[in-house]
Amino acid sequence: MKRILLFLFILAFCSGLTISLIFAPKTSTKPKTDLNLPNLTLKTDTGQKINFSKDINNKTILLFWLPKSNSCQKQLQILEETKTKLQKEIKVYGVSIGNIPSDELNKIKKENSITYPLVIDREAKLSEKLLISAIPTMIFINSEGTIVEEHVGLMNKEDLERTINSMTQ
Repeated sequence: MKRILLFLFILAFCSGLTISLIFAPKTSTKPKTDLNLPNLTLKTDTGQKINFSKDINNKTILLFWLPKSNSCQKQLQILEETKTKLQKEIKVYGVSIGNIPSDELNKIKKENSITYPLVIDREAKLSEKLLISAIPTMIFINSEGTIVEEHVGLMNKEDLERTINSMTQ
């Protein structure tokens, strides 16, 4: 009887550990110095063309996101609130991945009161070049146009403010 209970306890423990590892939110922030912005031009939701190696030459945040993701929707809002609160000289672009209709982007932008441009990465070329493997992902770029940090997963307001403040010092 003791062996059966011990076996059931070990089985329950291993199952719980496995489930917690699979379903736990995965976030990470790491320095990103091995990649530069690619020479790639994409359009924003308003039709403006942006060349990432030429037009991004000051402090910028790129948020890679998908419309169907709740955590991405939340990150859009957190980024907008933080940008508005800090009033820093920083550019923000929300990069939607995939062939998303412009009217859907405009709806999301209006619902979330987003003031920064949404870039449409229809063929995921920018995402592929920057090795984006999960969403939401934020890429932080310094005033020289160099990628200085990457954050994977939902970033809270306090950490985002701290990161933005460290970029603008």
